[in-house]
Amino acid sequence: MTRGAEDGNPCREENRGRNLFIQIFVDFILLLAVGVPVIVSYNGGIPPFRRGFFCDDNSIKYPYVEDTISDAVLMGVGFTMAFILVSEPTQHVKPLEDIDVEVFKRF
Repeated sequence: MTRGAEDGNPCREENRGRNLFIQIFVDFILLLAVGVPVIVSYNGGIPPFRRGFFCDDNSIKYPYVEDTISDAVLMGVGFTMAFILVSEPTQHVKPLEDIDVEVFKRF
């Protein structure tokens, strides 16, 4: 005979309640472990570390470089790619007289 969860055993009911209490207790402890530092830092208990940003800092300064690609090249490549991407698929479309109209009448 197999024993299920609802066999009326009071020990199982007691263990279920105890396990639930342990789970709630652990959740509460974890909530405190995460929540207390967040609340303390938002209320100004821990001052944030502030780092400055200076424009004349040589470690982050790069020399000025003129345009590496001219405007003419950018426009030429952009218009050529757009023309190819629009015109190429239109060449592969079937003409209307090649389409079987009977197929569409079924729907």
